[in-house]
Amino acid sequence: MKSWKKRILAAFAAACLSVTALPAAALAAGEEGERGVLTYTEAIAPQYDNAGQFSDGLAPVEKNGKWGYIDENNKVVIPFRYDIAGLFSEGYAIVGAKVDTYPEVEYDWVTGEGTETGRMYTTYEMAFVDTKGNETQFLYNGYYDEETGNLTTGPIRYSTTDETLSPAVAFHNGYISFYDPDEAGAYLFDTTGRAVDLPLADDSVSWYDPYGWQVTENTLIVGIFAAAGGDQKYLNLKTGQTLTVPVESSETAYVYTDLRPFNQGMAWVGVRSESIATGEVTSRWGVIDATGKFIIQPAYADFRVSDVYGDYEVFGVTGLAMVENPNGKWGAINKSGQTVIPFQYDYLYSYNFGLAAFEQNGKWGFLDENGSVAIPAQYAQTTGFGDDGYAVVYDGSKAYVIDSKGSAVPGADKLDPDTYFQEVEGGDTPVVYAPSEYVVIQENGKYGFGHISYQPALPEKSDMSGWAYEEVTAAIEENLVPTYLQNLYHNAINRGEFCDLTIQAVSETMGKDIDVIVKEKTGKTLEQWQQEYPFYDATDSDVIAAYALGIVNGRGEGKFDPYASITRQEAAAFLARAAKVLGMDTTQAEAIQFNDGSAISSIFQDAVNFVCGINVMNGTGSNNFSPRGNYTREQSYMTIYRLFQAVAAE
Repeated sequence: MKSWKKRILAAFAAACLSVTALPAAALAAGEEGERGVLTYTEAIAPQYDNAGQFSDGLAPVEKNGKWGYIDENNKVVIPFRYDIAGLFSEGYAIVGAKVDTYPEVEYDWVTGEGTETGRMYTTYEMAFVDTKGNETQFLYNGYYDEETGNLTTGPIRYSTTDETLSPAVAFHNGYISFYDPDEAGAYLFDTTGRAVDLPLADDSVSWYDPYGWQVTENTLIVGIFAAAGGDQKYLNLKTGQTLTVPVESSETAYVYTDLRPFNQGMAWVGVRSESIATGEVTSRWGVIDATGKFIIQPAYADFRVSDVYGDYEVFGVTGLAMVENPNGKWGAINKSGQTVIPFQYDYLYSYNFGLAAFEQNGKWGFLDENGSVAIPAQYAQTTGFGDDGYAVVYDGSKAYVIDSKGSAVPGADKLDPDTYFQEVEGGDTPVVYAPSEYVVIQENGKYGFGHISYQPALPEKSDMSGWAYEEVTAAIEENLVPTYLQNLYHNAINRGEFCDLTIQAVSETMGKDIDVIVKEKTGKTLEQWQQEYPFYDATDSDVIAAYALGIVNGRGEGKFDPYASITRQEAAAFLARAAKVLGMDTTQAEAIQFNDGSAISSIFQDAVNFVCGINVMNGTGSNNFSPRGNYTREQSYMTIYRLFQAVAAE
């Protein structure tokens, strides 16, 4: 899910480009400018020894060998005191203090002899900070001291060969896993900074070893060491139950599984076969459901998820998964395993903003939502498109920004390639960071930040249904629709996306930041609501804000189900509750008789009466409401605009 307030810039193709002399502070405050004109300014002059991207309003920067965090006005918020520093996730950033360096050694497991590789490992004691700079150290729970009977504890350590944090080292759903080389084991931590005592529902299990993958949908991937042997399994953190993915054994090979996190009730699983005779390893990936059954058989050499650092989506916004066949070519499949994009590319990124990056013959370009070439392959490397509608490309000598038509942004040519294209130590694929409002720039060995401002060109009539165009366009002009949702108008909207839409509309209508609204309405800050983790499958700030304001509820037992499509009657409930937040009286609605009224669930009846009574929603023809029909993006934008009008009319 996306957070609109951090991505206020728009995303359609630029009709023309210009460079402006406006101060960066004015742009940062949200000055709009001409639609379809993308402007770039230097916001913070290059002055730091290194820098990372902004997240939660702060960016890590290095000065005189130490890292700290600055805000968008170049004010130091967290002092320069760390030797390693990551981006913020869920309100926290991972930091570390250097304690040791040692050479990397590769061992021959037959002879036991070791050979130094020439690379050095650096070890750090790890902690995390919140946006105010409050620090909490990670401490693992050790073993009982036989002499004192006390439980030993100690700081967790993290080692890397390039003195940077892997982008996967971040809080996900309130948890983070570290592998400690000194303790030769991995530990799972929560936001208290203490190691989590994992549930032991299986009496035969002697020890759990978290593998370092993020916790998703209340499930952790663990190594389980028991009397019968070890294997990877999924561990449910609530029940303690484990899930094993069954694979057929072989007389000629060792067969085992390689697990990846769950998303939307599905997970990628690799079936690895190691020849007993030669030691050769073959791996094929498939997709399992929540029971461990393969719904797409292991047939692929590799796969791509949408975002290693944030949302880990097995199937992206278009319902496709990017996969590599055994011949080394990439294509895309749907949830039924059918090929949608032919296997003819050297690499494919997941879709965002209706575009997917592809590599062919050593050059990169972009496909549109139909799989046709939108921007020809011409770059040495590229990120995917960000939620604001632009990407960073690298031509072999410099990195710069392009819009969704492939046009270069004048002035935005000082970007640091290493900020946006990173190899993940031990990961499956390289990580690329799509750019956002502030971009990292480099000049003469120093780092700073550029600022990009973009008011979107309005969509074309051909982008959506003719009957929707006028109101959808009006909603966009009123800034009610998050930029990243201004595409794929015929798609069904899901629960998380509808939260993003509703929260942006509420904030725009009330003329206040959503943080302020939540504090005024509930007495608690949005950050406090987030850190309570009401859902195990959703941590997006807009979902939490919508929940705090009473606009949405969960599915029960801590589940929000953010990727599920919403029905028309659910949309009516969300809209009615949003209207209540906006000060409308939703209790006096008269009953409206639909031919299919008996199909409307009783819990939604009052909401349907209200939104239809004020003409925010209408029937679907022949005096039917179609309560269980899916709700599309374009329908959502139309009705959020009508609600905006209804509030203004009161």
